[in-house]
Amino acid sequence: MMGETSEVGAYDVTLKAGTLTQAGVVEAQGGVLTLNSHDVLSNFGIMVGGVVEAKLGSLANFGQLLSRDSFTLIAKSHDRSLGKVALVLNGEDGVLKSGGAFVLTADVLDNAGSIGSSGDGVALNVSADLSNSGLIYAKKSAIFSLDGDFINKFADVIAEDNLIIRGLSGERAGHVINSSGLLEAVSGDMTFDVSALTNMREGGVEVSDKVVSHSYVRGEWENIPNVDKHTRIKKNIDTTIIRQQPHFTNNAAQILVGRHLTVHAGDIRNSYSLIAANGNIEMQGDTLLNEGRDLIETTKIVTETRYRYKQCSAANPACIGQGAEEWDGPTFTQTLKRTYDAVYGTIEAGGTLDAKLTGTIDNHAVREGVEQVGLSSGDKGLAGVKNTDFDVSKPLISDDRLDGIINGLKGHKGLFAPSTKTPAPESIQVLTQDGLSSVKTELAQTQTPDVPFLIETRQDFINPSKFLGSDYYLKKIGNYKPEHVFKKLGDAYFEYRLVGEQIFELTGNRTLLDVEDPNAQMQRLYDNAVEQQGPLGLELGKALTPQQIAGIKKDMIWLETHLVDGQEVLVPHVYLAANSSLAQDVYEAKTQQGNLASARLKGNGVTIETDRLTNSGTISSNGALHVSTTQTLFNDGGFLLGSGAVDLSSGDLLANSSGVILGDIITLNAKTIIDGTAKIRDTNEYGFVDRIGQQAQIISIQDLNIHSLGDLSMTGGQWSSGGSTTVIVDGSATFGSLVLESDHKETLEKGHYNAQSSEHRLTEVNSDGDLTIVTGGELNLGGKFKTKGNGDFTSGGALNVVSEQDFNSFDLDLRGKEGDKSKQKNKFRQQSTEVTTNKTTIETEG
Repeated sequence: MMGETSEVGAYDVTLKAGTLTQAGVVEAQGGVLTLNSHDVLSNFGIMVGGVVEAKLGSLANFGQLLSRDSFTLIAKSHDRSLGKVALVLNGEDGVLKSGGAFVLTADVLDNAGSIGSSGDGVALNVSADLSNSGLIYAKKSAIFSLDGDFINKFADVIAEDNLIIRGLSGERAGHVINSSGLLEAVSGDMTFDVSALTNMREGGVEVSDKVVSHSYVRGEWENIPNVDKHTRIKKNIDTTIIRQQPHFTNNAAQILVGRHLTVHAGDIRNSYSLIAANGNIEMQGDTLLNEGRDLIETTKIVTETRYRYKQCSAANPACIGQGAEEWDGPTFTQTLKRTYDAVYGTIEAGGTLDAKLTGTIDNHAVREGVEQVGLSSGDKGLAGVKNTDFDVSKPLISDDRLDGIINGLKGHKGLFAPSTKTPAPESIQVLTQDGLSSVKTELAQTQTPDVPFLIETRQDFINPSKFLGSDYYLKKIGNYKPEHVFKKLGDAYFEYRLVGEQIFELTGNRTLLDVEDPNAQMQRLYDNAVEQQGPLGLELGKALTPQQIAGIKKDMIWLETHLVDGQEVLVPHVYLAANSSLAQDVYEAKTQQGNLASARLKGNGVTIETDRLTNSGTISSNGALHVSTTQTLFNDGGFLLGSGAVDLSSGDLLANSSGVILGDIITLNAKTIIDGTAKIRDTNEYGFVDRIGQQAQIISIQDLNIHSLGDLSMTGGQWSSGGSTTVIVDGSATFGSLVLESDHKETLEKGHYNAQSSEHRLTEVNSDGDLTIVTGGELNLGGKFKTKGNGDFTSGGALNVVSEQDFNSFDLDLRGKEGDKSKQKNKFRQQSTEVTTNKTTIETEG
């Protein structure tokens, strides 16, 4: 009959056909549902069995195929000569679900809906490619065996226990690409045996420049030192601060592991995304690229000078009044740069991180186009501009960034959907400083449709009630009752995911607290909000003011109104307290600085073995850090940090360019060692100025031991040790200075300005114990050497102790150009040449 749904029901049901299309209801009421088709089974309805056993040519599912117990589906082409493949297609609203074990075998699996088991494990056997844009869930473990590639795009794979991805006919699967998706083994291990693994933010990250501050300060006329009072100078200072703004449309990809993560792959890439395990991480393969994007703040200071000449007399002793002549003087440009925020790429282990790659490891903090090595560059305190080497204040999630995170989560359509519930509205009772107050906002007004939340979790597999959400906070602040309904963005699981995304965007970490229970973190953050609500004068639904943000003492979640899909809803917004300015020790201080770098490898014990390592981000170990390369180890403005022993060795070159190396006991071994502070040459229309980069530092809490099988050079860096310092160089060693130069040639209205300078930043070596430097060849010493113990400088060749000379010269001629009638009238010319000697000093107390 037209318009009626057909129903088939029996204890056991068996359907056999060449091609089968089903749009009704088929139920094996307690028994086995058996499906046999040589071609395609198309399901638009509901099919249910106590056990489901299906042998098909292909499956196109847009409805529900459910099993109370085990589910076995084998898709197999019966005529491969025609080029047919056994395809399982699960559409956006399709559900393939079991209460027991779930086993699916096919040539190709394309899932846009929900697949999995609510009570047991999942096994997917795919001879070609697997693609997921929906949800694959296993109450226990999930094993994906495939010979092709696996693409998880805007999608979720969640196994409550273990997740294993491996080959089907061979040891390894193809390329696994997690593109703005989630791969999670909640409480178990995760293993990849694949040809390549890519964990990436879909679309990448672009940046643009935005002027965030501009000022123009007109100077006052001032006397010129050592110049007669007839001529005065005025300096107008133009300061512009430009910040790179990130642009991305999708969330970070995440690989999250409750225990241990093992990756065996060819190429491994983590791009602006997160790989995190509560236990150990082991990576083996050919190459590893971990990349983030440093966001750079540029401060440009342009100082314009102007000169005034006034003939003084007995009648005008103050040289004021009319008749003064003025000329433009030279213009000076100074530049400072620093990292102020980041789009992170993080690989972090709660246990040990062990990476063994036969090719290269590149921990890459992208700073392209800004000419910066390290986290900052340029002299500080110029023209009254406060610009420190490092700014460890916490960033904020902007409204635009929050919109992007929300839209990214909404795109996980296999997991989240628009809510369909429509209860009546209620007002919200909240605490104020004067007690309880009934707060009525647009949230409590009639809206169509009026629902408790805008977005809900599909409950085929995930139970939101197991997660702690904003209801916990609302119950604590007043007479809120569970049956009271008001507009929120999402249910507890959606809020949990939203908070996690914000934490990663803000910190580059998976969590703020060292806890494995996600509810414990949510509870702590909401408890902090309750505690600080009164003292800060916070109001439910309202964003914090800058003054309130500055007063935050503890990290917290605050519920604010936000416009989503045209409706105002309550959204959990993460706010972080500013870092304490008092670090407990040098390791903590340097770790705070290193956390500003966008690319990070972290663990409680880190071991890296590779052919070549380049680090411009941070590699940090809460324990020992061991790095061994067969060819090159290049710390390019990066941080290599360990709270325990730090051992760095290279079969060829070990270079530390404006990088920081910190450890309890540090040992460096290489064929050639180069340590130095980088400089960047800024050019302008008048010449150039060298800008100093982040200072190269090697800091050992106890002993510092360096051995070069060939030569060693140190330029403008700093070594310090709390114990003894021993440097053994089989070849020659040079401790020199970094030379910063400038050249300025400018044609002026009434003359010219020519200037040159050369400044030396001396090397520094400080040792609280003995200081020993022994070379097989020449030893060239230029810098400052200080030891509280004995000093031993032994050279197998010549021993040269040098001094450096700084010079600064300029010629300012404002007498007018040749042929100018005023040339004889205005006779102002200022010339100067200063030479300063920087002597090498050696101080010992032993």
